[in-house]
Amino acid sequence: MLMCARRTSKVAAGILGCSLAAAITAAQKLEVQTHRDQRADFSAIRTYGWLPTPPATSDVAPGALDNPNLSAKVLDPHIVAAIDRELAARGLKQVDQAESDVRVVYYAAMHVGVESDVLGSYYRYTTGWALPAVSPSTASMTIYQRGSVIVDVVNRTDTAIWRGSVATRVNHENTLDKRIARINEAIAKIFERFPLPRVKK
Repeated sequence: MLMCARRTSKVAAGILGCSLAAAITAAQKLEVQTHRDQRADFSAIRTYGWLPTPPATSDVAPGALDNPNLSAKVLDPHIVAAIDRELAARGLKQVDQAESDVRVVYYAAMHVGVESDVLGSYYRYTTGWALPAVSPSTASMTIYQRGSVIVDVVNRTDTAIWRGSVATRVNHENTLDKRIARINEAIAKIFERFPLPRVKK
């Protein structure tokens, strides 16, 4: 009976371990969404320029006092670099935004949810997929959860022609290196759905 009990305990522990692993995987799943303007000719895009990221209400996520690598100041260069790599891989050249075919801006929500109706309001652009365009910002009311990055591509007529977003649970125990790797993975997932494919070398 004792051997059976031990065996049962091992089986139960194994099931519990698998359940916890599945729960952690599910909690850290990357949720990707994209929107595009079906009228936009992406094949004509050759260059892009950056719009500065609008100031957030706070650049500190919960736990940032103990884990300062969650701040926007620390994460911003890595998010920008990841987006630059994905755009370059699709043959786009970065130039001054005043001369570019499209402009790129990202929003990060590392502390609270972000309503998409405020996205675009800082630069007063509309979206090519929200009909009717009822305001100088996005007409949608989607809530982007904690740990979200939203990337907008805006044309010269101040219309966002593409938006990619990724959301996941913020793991406060991650080291900065792990967080950077997670950012790179997340941005790559977003751009898997970008209308322009990677350029074959």
